[in-house]
Amino acid sequence: METRKFSIDGHIVEFYKENGDEKFRFRIVNEEKLTEKLLNNCKTKRVKEKGIQYAIKGIREKLSYIKKVGLQNKPTTQNPIVELSERIQKIFGKNITSRVIEKHGPDHCPTVKVRITLPNGISATDCGSNQRIARQKAAKQLLEII
Repeated sequence: METRKFSIDGHIVEFYKENGDEKFRFRIVNEEKLTEKLLNNCKTKRVKEKGIQYAIKGIREKLSYIKKVGLQNKPTTQNPIVELSERIQKIFGKNITSRVIEKHGPDHCPTVKVRITLPNGISATDCGSNQRIARQKAAKQLLEII
């Protein structure tokens, strides 16, 4: 294995390539969560030796962004239902199930109660002015649990 190490904003960034590989991969030494967050925010994950200097510039920018945003797993702009579904699919290989438990109130201003259940039996229930809002609230509850 061939490696190159650089200090970027107080972090040791290691570029490495296995025997036979043409391009280098990179990681932050002893910081798995930060490496994962960095890779989630980078379009290019492998570079040729000539491109390392440009990758360092990009990594510096991404680390600055990550410090501002924090070490969240995913950007918060994503729909919580989609985020929950993706995580559960990775963990269990099965989908979440959701059901409308009750709906009451006038047609122009209903209150809908929805339950989302995970494959392991854990569930969350919440209410909203429509089914989509209620599902999003319940999904947020489950995201905090898992």
